[in-house]
Amino acid sequence: MRRLCPLLLVVATVAAVELDLPAPERLTAHPDGARLAWRLDLPAGTHRVRLPPRLPGEPAVVGGAAAWQRQVVAGPPPGEPPTALAALRQRRDRLAGTLQTINDRRQLADRWNEEWRTRTPTATAAPAWQAALDDHLARVERIDQDAALAAAERTALIDEVAVLTGDAEGAEALLGLGGQDLRGIQVWPDDALRLRWSGRPIPGVAVLEVTMHAAAALRIVADSRQGGWTASTSATLDGSVMHLVRHAVLRKPAGEDWGAPLVRITTAPLVRPLSAPAPRQVTVAEDAAVTRRKSVEKSSSVGWGVASRTAPAATDASSALSEMQASSPAAPPPAKPPAGEAADDRDPFAADLPAIALPAGSAQVTVALPASELRVLADEWILAPQLAPIAMRRVSLRLDGAPVPGGPVSIADGAGGMRSGMLPDLPSGATCDLVVAEDDSVFVGETSTWQVDPAAQTEKAQRHGADRWIWNTGQAPRRLRVYLTTPVSRAREITVGIDAATSAGYSVIQPGVLRWEVDFSPAAPTRIGLGWTLQATGGAKL
Repeated sequence: MRRLCPLLLVVATVAAVELDLPAPERLTAHPDGARLAWRLDLPAGTHRVRLPPRLPGEPAVVGGAAAWQRQVVAGPPPGEPPTALAALRQRRDRLAGTLQTINDRRQLADRWNEEWRTRTPTATAAPAWQAALDDHLARVERIDQDAALAAAERTALIDEVAVLTGDAEGAEALLGLGGQDLRGIQVWPDDALRLRWSGRPIPGVAVLEVTMHAAAALRIVADSRQGGWTASTSATLDGSVMHLVRHAVLRKPAGEDWGAPLVRITTAPLVRPLSAPAPRQVTVAEDAAVTRRKSVEKSSSVGWGVASRTAPAATDASSALSEMQASSPAAPPPAKPPAGEAADDRDPFAADLPAIALPAGSAQVTVALPASELRVLADEWILAPQLAPIAMRRVSLRLDGAPVPGGPVSIADGAGGMRSGMLPDLPSGATCDLVVAEDDSVFVGETSTWQVDPAAQTEKAQRHGADRWIWNTGQAPRRLRVYLTTPVSRAREITVGIDAATSAGYSVIQPGVLRWEVDFSPAAPTRIGLGWTLQATGGAKL
């Protein structure tokens, strides 16, 4: 009896097991794709794992097996069309008649509506006229309800025919429900569907053959370029705090069944962009005269210091994939877990979510993310003509909590207004500025450049400037901050000064940026003048 034990052990070791690949247990969603991970606990021996027909991409990494290779075996023939074909044909014929009836009723209602408009009484409507109008509106409402039901039935028929024929794009044309006179179209012929059915390609079944030296967990990682996620953010300004309500919209191919995996979202790209070697740096020596002539750098916009983060270099599992492809299919993979399963730490803007149901048929799922709050550091109405000709409400914000990924955001300003904007990536402690509202009742109406005698403009001294006339067309005075810019010199020989004719009351908040706090009277223009002088010394010329 003891001699049989080793034999039984050997038989148990080499016995093959056939099983289907289950739903993935984990999903890492990137902006440009999704990475799925499967795990199967297998005993020692040789096993055949049947892959789903629409596995997203080829298996990028396989770990835990001593050897593995992928094969494709022919699937079963499609056979004859199902017996439900006759029922689908009857539904198609009924739907064609219903759609034509709705079309006739709608044309009659439109004709009655035109006649009713021509006979609209100028005085008080008579009871009979009002009753006819109410009856017409009720009939239009019933037509809309019937049309909605018919549209739902049409969509259901198209989906069922697409499954039967294996042709999602040709299902609608096969039904023949796109013409004007639907009853005049030839009824769905059995021969046409049979021809389409017999012409279906026989799908192959992909099988992964793996050899396990011992009982272990088989790990498979594959990428889906059609999957991924996008951020959807809404914000509400509430006094000293801006509340962020964030959602992650997960997308996947509608025909794939991803089950209910654990989800991790990240803003790091799935595919690393191509990189080229850095170009050689060429340095050209300049003499002192050329250096002095590089005198003035003009600023064309107000610098608000919007927080911006430089994304770290993106990487992916291409190295692990190339190693697996370069080696023989029978070569044992590394013992460590596949690189594609490791947590993606290339980008700090990532979040782990609980298991989310992503079954077949749904193209996207929206998931709520933890809410965040931004502390309001400043809230002001401003007018910056170099940025926009109308007044804007700008808030300066600071993030004290967890990092927040950037992207489009819809902002409610707390006063009933809505505005779309772009939120930058915000690490913890970062600041940013957002425009949350606009008001075109305060605007720059006219700008006139100062007229300076050309003879007074020399290579050593010049004078420039402009007057801006700002209107307040509202009914009440408005207090705004006005931002204007001047050139900034980076040369020691060039000096930029503020002209004496500049409107009083300004403050210099940073080099080249001036700010006024102005009370604008209603229905009257207000002048804001800004001028600057340029002085050159030594060998520098303007």
